Amino acid sequence: MTSPGIQGRQKTHSTKEFAEYAHTSLDDLFNTFKTTWKGISDREAAKRQRKFGRNELAKQKRHSVILDFLFRFLNPLVVVLLIIATFSLFFGDKISALLVSSMAVISVVVSFAQEYRAGKEAERLSAMVQSTCTVYRSGVSREIRMSEIVPGDIIDLFAGDMIPADLRILSSKDLFINQSSLTGESFPVEKFPESLDHAARSIMDLTNIAFMGSSVVSGTALGLVLKTGLGT
Repeated sequence: MTSPGIQGRQKTHSTKEFAEYAHTSLDDLFNTFKTTWKGISDREAAKRQRKFGRNELAKQKRHSVILDFLFRFLNPLVVVLLIIATFSLFFGDKISALLVSSMAVISVVVSFAQEYRAGKEAERLSAMVQSTCTVYRSGVSREIRMSEIVPGDIIDLFAGDMIPADLRILSSKDLFINQSSLTGESFPVEKFPESLDHAARSIMDLTNIAFMGSSVVSGTALGLVLKTGLGT
């Protein structure tokens, strides 16, 4: 069976595409993704990361500091204060106009300064806390950042792990995964390494596929990375 493989940039995919992976034999998957049970080499991993990008979801684009400051003047309370200051100035009450406009500016400056510092602290904490996973590279097991995973990597899964990318299960022992955030299932579902021998109508039928963002409740497994980042 022909599988989409790793040709070209990753695209948004459907249950039909996952079903192709689910029905494909392990040997065919290894050939398609040009990998083995020992995983890929570091050199090949670097090459694939340049091709597919980092295993990260889209981040919100941040405005410049100046624009962020100016947008705070759109706060309803600040707008009301500026309108009052404008009317006061129009009727010749310059002192009231100055006081009210000063209150508006001070409110914006204080709010901006507090949130700017809080944002910087959050960024520093985020940089300190890095999620990792166990991957096989050239037959050697090692811990790497989830952002460094590429299609074709072999991932070792244990109870409590978060699924770092979309995976095809290669081997497993009592593997139960919580994927309720994707499917709404109230209980963990068991995953198996065997290729599907039946049609898959939805992702709930894909008993050998684990999806990024779900988590391992119990058991252990090896998984082949199919999709990473925005392709998941």
